[in-house]
Amino acid sequence: GDGLGTLLDVRTEDEFQMNPRPGAVLWPLSRLKSGEFPEIPRDHPIRVACRSGSRALQAIELLRSAGFQKLESL
Repeated sequence: GDGLGTLLDVRTEDEFQMNPRPGAVLWPLSRLKSGEFPEIPRDHPIRVACRSGSRALQAIELLRSAGFQKLESL
């Protein structure tokens, strides 16, 4: 990795295709809400991004409750 951890993009697939983030892992918020979490070690740094920031904050709450520890919103 680059030392900054994984960039997790929680926008929809359509939003991502229109405006991709190079190097990001696309994982829509809806997947987190349905209990699907990415195969990332729980102690690995994750930066969460969306369009405006509100979904990223929701995503961080869901990830934190699933045991992820090093989370930050972009």
